[in-house]
Formats: sequence, structure tokens, C-alpha cells
Amino acid sequence: MVLFLGVLLQAGILEGRLVDRVVASINDDAITLREFRAYYDSVRVVTPEITEGEAIQTLINRRLILHEAERMNLEGRTEEEKIQRYIGIRIRSFVKIRQEEIREFYREHAGRFRGLSLEDVSDKIERLLIEREVNRRLREHLNQLRQKTYIKVNLMSP
Repeated sequence: MVLFLGVLLQAGILEGRLVDRVVASINDDAITLREFRAYYDSVRVVTPEITEGEAIQTLINRRLILHEAERMNLEGRTEEEKIQRYIGIRIRSFVKIRQEEIREFYREHAGRFRGLSLEDVSDKIERLLIEREVNRRLREHLNQLRQKTYIKVNLMSP
């Protein structure tokens, strides 16, 4: 019995010490402070100006997409790979850019292309327009997922 109490004390359970806390709930899934801090620190390397609020919302979005990917039985070596597969199947595969849209973009932004023909930049313009449309549809899709999901954020700076 004494050994058991010693283990509990060492783990911080009997002292009432907070080991980790939930900073967000998505249905029955929890994001702990430890998970959030690890994610936030990694994102700040690439995007130093990101706020904690933006980071937690992005992490929630990732969890929503991962949940949907798992429902579709999508596999991947990493979470990022699963997310990209999901976006590819659920969003990107439905985006089609018409040649007229490419020509219109070329005309509207002719100054950016400095003497390059439409043929020279057509593929780049198409990729840009695809990415814009994928991002727009992804935001829309995430809004729909959020509407049917219980989300609670408890993030307070420690």
C-alpha cells in the first residue's frame, strides 16, 4: 500500500498537481496543452506571427479532417499524408479550371508576366487557380464540418 501511494505521489496525482489539461474538445476528442504546445512551437518555426488562437483553430481543423479521413478508411504514413489524401479525394478532384479562366487571369495580370506568352505561363496560372479554388472549397467544407461538430476551446495562456 505504501509503495502504491508513493507511485501516486510521484505521478502528482495525490498532490493535486496538474499534469496536463484539455485546451480544446472536438466531439469526444481532446487536445491537451502538451499537444497544443508541441504543435504551436513547430508552426511558429515556419509562421512566427501566428497567434495561439489561430494555431488552436488550425489544429482543430486538422483534427476534423483527420476524423473524416479515418471515416473514409484513408491511410497514410503520417497525419499530413492522410490530410492531403483526404483533400485530394474530397476537394481537389472536383476542381476544374477552364481555359477561359486561365486566359482571363493572364489578361488581368499581364504586367506580372513581362513579355511571356500565355502558352509560357498557362500551366503556372492553372496551378495557382486550382490552389485558390481548393482553398476556397476547403474553407467552405471546414465550416460545414464545424457546424455539425461540438467544439469547445479552453485555451488560456498559462
